[in-house]
Order: sequence, then C-alpha cells, then structure tokens
Amino acid sequence: MNDMFEKRVKAAAVAGWWTLLIAVGFITLQWIIYLVVMSTRPARFLWMWGPEVDWAFVRIVWFCVIPPVRVPLLSTTHDISCPISPFPGQ
Repeated sequence: MNDMFEKRVKAAAVAGWWTLLIAVGFITLQWIIYLVVMSTRPARFLWMWGPEVDWAFVRIVWFCVIPPVRVPLLSTTHDISCPISPFPGQ
C-alpha cells in the first residue's frame, strides 16, 4: 500500500515540475516576443491592429493583457491540491 502511495506522490511531483517548466517557458517566450516586437516595431503589426493605433497604445495593451494570463498560469503551478480523488475507490 505504501509503495502505491509513493508512486502516486512521485507522479504528482513530476507532473507539478513539468507544469512549472512549461509555464516558465511560455512566459519567457512571451517576453522574448515582446522584446523583438518592441525593438523592431514592424509596420504590419500596427496595420493588423487597425487605424489610429500607435506604439504607446500597443505597449499599454500588452502590459494590461499579459499579467492576467500569467497569474492563473503561475497559480495553477502553485496549488495542486484537489478535493476529489482521481483514483476510483478511494
């Protein structure tokens, strides 16, 4: 019985680390994309957003949209408790 519990705990720990690794990779990729876009400032990027859009507006929107995406990502890697057992019969 303890051996089965140990395997489940180890599997949960591995899944948690993979989730954290993927979340950090996703956030790093967003940061790199932001740096590339803001340093090159391609005209087609503003064209996709529509008329009367400038780089100050893009920067504000980017900073207002990305944090709400990051917070749930990081909070899911922090709390892995579940009130319902995923294993039948327990």
